[in-house]
Amino acid sequence: MPPTPHSRPRKGRSRPATAALAAAAVLATLLAGAAPSQAAADDPAPVLVDRFEGEVPLGNNPPADAIFTWGGDADDHPQLKLAERADAPEGEQVLEGSYDISAYGGFSHEFAVDTPPRNWTAHKGIRFWWYGQNTAPLPPGSGKRIHFEIKDGGANGGASELWTTS
Repeated sequence: MPPTPHSRPRKGRSRPATAALAAAAVLATLLAGAAPSQAAADDPAPVLVDRFEGEVPLGNNPPADAIFTWGGDADDHPQLKLAERADAPEGEQVLEGSYDISAYGGFSHEFAVDTPPRNWTAHKGIRFWWYGQNTAPLPPGSGKRIHFEIKDGGANGGASELWTTS
């Protein structure tokens, strides 16, 4: 997946409702949780960014090294919790969330700012596992799009390069 620079201004309600759950660092949510189906011998092993076993705190404020929610209005913040699930990719828990977003909203996983930057250049992509809530009998991919962003440097999303895909 080639990176796509994202350079829109960060003002007000700049995302449509269909772009509900964006993660500024969804690297954050799940990067390669299981073994790749066909990896070349020289490919690096997948890196699990978070197992969601409680090591990283959840909250609504952006502390370093935490997962926090944000949104256009108070009710646009997704509700997140750690939930037990027998088929979790690793461990026994998954990050579970519900949302009803009218403007924009999402969650971010901030890595500690006092640690050295992470170098992901050897990796060829991101694996993001998302179990949707759409119960309509529609073919896969026909529902609303969920966008995510990767923040590259800077103090926050407004002062960073953003790379986006969906």
